[in-house]
Parts: sequence; C-alpha cells; structure tokens
Amino acid sequence: MGAAECLDRTKKQLESNETLTPSGRAALEDAVAHLETALATPGWEEWMANGVSLPFEAGSLPETIKDAWSDSMYTLPDLIDAKSLHTLRELNTPGRNLHDLHLLGWESRTEKHAEMFQELEKAASRTGKGVQPKSKMDKTQDKKKVDVQAAAHMPTASETFAKSPTKAKRKTTLADPLRQHLEQATRNATLASRPIVLPSGPLPLPSTIKTKSRSTKLNFVLDSVLSSARGDKFVIFGDKYELGHVSEALDLVDIKS
Repeated sequence: MGAAECLDRTKKQLESNETLTPSGRAALEDAVAHLETALATPGWEEWMANGVSLPFEAGSLPETIKDAWSDSMYTLPDLIDAKSLHTLRELNTPGRNLHDLHLLGWESRTEKHAEMFQELEKAASRTGKGVQPKSKMDKTQDKKKVDVQAAAHMPTASETFAKSPTKAKRKTTLADPLRQHLEQATRNATLASRPIVLPSGPLPLPSTIKTKSRSTKLNFVLDSVLSSARGDKFVIFGDKYELGHVSEALDLVDIKS
C-alpha cells in the first residue's frame, strides 16, 4: 500500500501547500494521524503485505489455528481475514481435529497467496509494471509454508502400498466389454448397499465464534443490519473493494446480499 511514502507526501503537502483551505488542512492532518497510528501498530505492515481480505479479530480461536491461518503470524497473530473465516467454517465438521485444521491452514495460505499473485500479475500486465520482488521475510515465510505443506501431503502407509509397483494389477482390455460393464455394475451395487456412515464426534472449533472486523465503517453497517427488523432491505453504496468486504462480512453473519 506504500503507507510510509503516502505519509511523507501528505506531510510535505501540509508543509509546502499554501493553497490549502482550513477544512483541507484538517483532513490532511487527520490522515497523517491515521497513517502514523497504522505504521506504529504491530503486525500492520505484515498484514498489508500478506493479507488478501479484511481482517477480523480472532482472539477466541486456539493458538494453533491463529498461527496457521493469520496473515500477521509473526507479529500479531490474532487477526484472520474473512476469506479464511469462511473456509474454517466449512472445515469445522465432525471427524476433524485442530491438527487437521492447522495443516489445512498452511495449505490454504499457500493457495490464497498464489491466487493473489496471479491477480497482481494480471494487473501488472495491464499497467506495464512488474510485480515487486519478495523481501527476505517473505522468502522465509514461503519456505515454512512449503515445508509444512509438504508434510501435510506425505502419503499414508495405505496410500504407499496402493501405489507400490509390487502390487499385482489386472490388465484391462476391450476384448470383453460386456464383462467389464457387469463387473462395474457389481461394484456399484456393492457400494450402494453399504450403509452411509456420517462422521461423528465433537467439532474441532465452537459452532459460534464472536468476532468483529477492524473496520469501523464495516462494523457500523453490520450493526445497523443486524439490529433492524426482519425483512428490512438496505441499499449500500461504495467502491468495488468496499462492497466486496461488505459482501464477505454479510455472508459471515448469514445475511443475504
């Protein structure tokens, strides 16, 4: 986002621009205060470098989940973006445990960042500007992501045996297609006759988690909608980024948008 450079430019405007109106000067002074607060907040720069969605507070989540899913994992790992919260809600099913969610967090982070860099490359190709190279800290993070992701994809013993070249494999040919169809029908009938066993056990995470975004504007919108009468409709104006954040947040609280 270039907040430090933006702060320098804004300060220079305050110092050298003699045409500023009193209201304009007050607005720039307010912007300077916000930028200075942001740059002094632990984890803010890291989040701006890694995050792809609006941050939500995640202090009530277990540490192992915050470590794997937060985009400010090194400095302030108590924020999780809306995209990750949606994914966690889908993964919070019986039969999983916190270790599963921890590994899936690193995998999700890698996929999420790959999508982000694809979008950056598309934007760069349109503007003629290249994607900025990664910093030393980013490369260290990527190495950790790759190591954890590799561990998460290690084959199990049963998978290794199934892929073993020593296991006999029957050659299939088209010499007797009728026999092949009959065998497939038999397998389908056997599978269909088995009882459906749904995963059982406790959820790895609570079914309801209280959180709020780090955007005062978005929190105001959510509070207004949630406190309204059932069936009320709202028209919300904003640019495409703001409306995207609003849509994600409304989905988190199960409000149709």
